[in-house]
Formats: sequence, C-alpha cells, structure tokens
Amino acid sequence: MPSQTLTRQRRWPSSALISALAASALLAACASPAGLAPQAQALDATRLSATRSTTDLSPAAWPRQDWWTALGDAQLNSLIERALKGSPTLALAQARWREAQAAAGGVLAQSRPSVGASGGVSLTRLPTGLAPQVLDGNPKLGENALVRASWDLDLWGANAQALQAAVGQARAAEVDTHAARLALSTQVTQAYVAWAQAQVTQKLAQTGVDTATRLLALVQQRSRDGLDNAITLARSRSAQAQARQQLEASRQTVQHARLALATLIGAGPDSTLDLRAPRLDAPALLALGRRLPGDLAVGLLGRRPDLVAARWRVEAAQASVSAQKARFMPNVSLGALAGSLGSQDTLTLFSIPSLFANIGPSISLPLFDGGRLRAGLAQQDARYDQAVAQYNQTLVTALNDAVDQWQTRRALDAQIAAQQTAVDQAAKAADLARLRYREGLGNALEALDAQTAALAAQQQQQGLRQRQWQTSLALVAALGGGFATDPAR
Repeated sequence: MPSQTLTRQRRWPSSALISALAASALLAACASPAGLAPQAQALDATRLSATRSTTDLSPAAWPRQDWWTALGDAQLNSLIERALKGSPTLALAQARWREAQAAAGGVLAQSRPSVGASGGVSLTRLPTGLAPQVLDGNPKLGENALVRASWDLDLWGANAQALQAAVGQARAAEVDTHAARLALSTQVTQAYVAWAQAQVTQKLAQTGVDTATRLLALVQQRSRDGLDNAITLARSRSAQAQARQQLEASRQTVQHARLALATLIGAGPDSTLDLRAPRLDAPALLALGRRLPGDLAVGLLGRRPDLVAARWRVEAAQASVSAQKARFMPNVSLGALAGSLGSQDTLTLFSIPSLFANIGPSISLPLFDGGRLRAGLAQQDARYDQAVAQYNQTLVTALNDAVDQWQTRRALDAQIAAQQTAVDQAAKAADLARLRYREGLGNALEALDAQTAALAAQQQQQGLRQRQWQTSLALVAALGGGFATDPAR
C-alpha cells in the first residue's frame, strides 16, 4: 500500500534527537503558575499613627488578662468564672481549635513515610492454554501477603508549606478562644454593672417618691388651712404618681438586668436571686496618664485577639499559596513493595521461593491537567487576598475603636465633673424652695419645679456614670483585655 511504501522510505531521526524533542515537548506542555499572584498587601501598622489622638494614654492604661479582678469584687469574679466554664460560645471556639490541631496533625502525617500490610486468600482458575502445566484448568486456592511502603521526598516543600498553613490556622483558632473569653468576660461585667446601676437608679426613684410624698402631705395640710388651692393639690398628686411610675419602671429594669446576667452565666432565673447588691465606685480600670507606650497600632497587634488571629490567617494563607505553587514542580517519591504471592500452602507462604521485593524511586510531573493546578493556585491567591483584606479591616477598626472609646471615656470624665456641680446646685435650690414654701414665702409650684429639676440632675448624673462604666469596659475590650502572645511564635 502507498502508506507502507512511504513508511519504509522515511528516515527516522536518531534516538538522541528524539529524546531532546520529547523533553522539549514535555517542558512546553507542563502546567505553569506564570501570571498568577496575590493582589492584596497588608497594612503597615507603623504607618497608622494614633499618637496625637492619644497623648494622655499611659502604660498603666493597658489592661491585663483576667482584668476584671482589678475591680475587687469577689462576686463578679465568681460569676465570670462560672460563665467561662459553661459558655457554649467558648466551648465552640475550643472545639474548633481542637479540630484545627487535628487537621495540622493530618497534614504532618502526609509528609512522613507510610507503611501498610495486606494479606488475603483467593480462588483462581486460569485457562489451560495460558498455564496448562500449572493449573490444568482447575481452580486453585492461593494465599498472599504484601507489605507496601512509600515516602514523598517533597523536594520543593509543598508538604512543608501545607503543614505551615495548617499550623497557622490552628494558632488562629487558638487565639479565637481568647477572643471568645474576652468577649464573654466583658459582656458579663457589663451586665453586672448594668444591674448595679439599675439598683442605684431604683434608689433615686424611691427618693423621688419619698420627696413627692412629703411635699404632697405639706400641700394637703396647707389646702386644709386654706393656704393652697385645688390646682396646687392636683399638681402635687400628679408629681407623686409620676414618681411612683418611675419607681416601678426602675424595679422592672433591675429585674431585667438580673435575668440578663443569669442568661450570660448560663443559669436559670433563680440563680441570681441571692446575689448581694454590688457597690461599684467610679471605674478606675484605666489610669489615664500623660504618655503613650509606643505606637498604639503596633501595641494592638500583640494584644487584641482578633488582630492576632487575623495575622495568623494571613501567614497561613501565604503558606497555602507557596504549597500550591510547589505542586507545579516535578516530584520524587520512594516506593517499596515486598511479600509473597501465589502460595498454595500457608507453611510455605514466607519461604524464600515465594518471596519477592521491589524498591525504587518514581518521578511525577504535571503535564495536562485541564487547568486544575492553575485554578487551585488562583483560588489560594484569592484566599490570601481575602485574609489580607480582613486583617487590614480588623487593624483599622481596632485602632479607631480604641481611640474612640478612650476619647469618649475622657469626655465622660469631664461631663461627670461638671454634672456634679449641677447636682449640688439643683439640690440646694430644691432645699431652699421647700423651705420657702414651708415658711409661706414661696409657692408649691416653685417647690415642685425645684424638686423635679434636682431629681432630673441626679438621674442625668447616674446616666453619665453608667456610660462611663460601659465605655471603660468597651475600652478594656478594645485594648485586648490584657491578652498577650509571643510575636515570634
């Protein structure tokens, strides 16, 4: 045939040329990571200055782990410890940490040699034309025992980078447990303070009722004597009723705060019934001095759990990118196989004539994979960009949150100092108005207005103190609650 004639006349190239062409074709066809790279860049914390915004923050302002003990309230300490032991949120974070640790152990196992053994019994029948002298066409019972061993040499560090990524994720999960601990301890303390402040508000409301009742009694006496009219009496009764309404509302607030505290510690409504009323002074958690201990953004990097975890996730994502790139390169693994095959007698299964062994390296090179490697690398690049974006957002949010809470705390300190003057003057005016009314020099409406103004001033002061407490606790959380980690870890 013509095709056979042409084939016979063709001169084939030498074997060296064929090898060179084959090698060139293989290299040209290999999967390549060219053109793929992450796009995001992590913010430099040293460039996010907050020195001018926090000129009065001193080293004493940095809280410590178990920061709530500085309040000196043994009852609060017990409540927080109880909440930490029974918190589902903290238990979930700890379970995720254990899962991440197990995943890291699985990745580590992949980089180690593996050895396995197997054995079995089989009934075999082969055609007589294939092995006439061995089987004669009859079924034969055979036994086998095999031992396999393999070891990936990981020449380009794919397994090592994958392990680094898994360890980074495990460390991030560990730090998440500290974040959950900080959040829960802050929430319990906030609820405890809200309960304490609600009781103070209730006492103020009770004082308002007592004062309104005394004034009403005086107005009733003067009305009987013909010194006051029905309008004044009605106004006094209305003021007393409003004071009682505020008292009932304050009682409900106390109960609501108590139940919120019970919920946070994971207990029933009766669990907080026997708690003593706490006495909390003005928050002295943070000593606002005159110096900043280094750059605030850099300090937060080692103190806020969410920032530490975000940094670990960036490093883990970077290691995953490196591991994926290494999979584009040729890989060498060692394999060994030994055992016994085809024995028909268990006694001779491990005899020398039945044994065989095979050992040697194998080389793998990705050629045509349909773009799976490039897709995997693009995915890892995107995950790295996400981790960096999350880190950047967390860093900026943390810095501004800390500065905002700190500045709010200082502003509230100044407001409370000014409000104290207002409270003192309103109380003095109320006392004078009542005295004038009792002596017949003033009227009841003047006394009612002065009393209402004095109570409103006290309530406003109490509201500022509650905001002062809540802001102080928010600042504790913003500064990391005393959490610390080794940056070189």
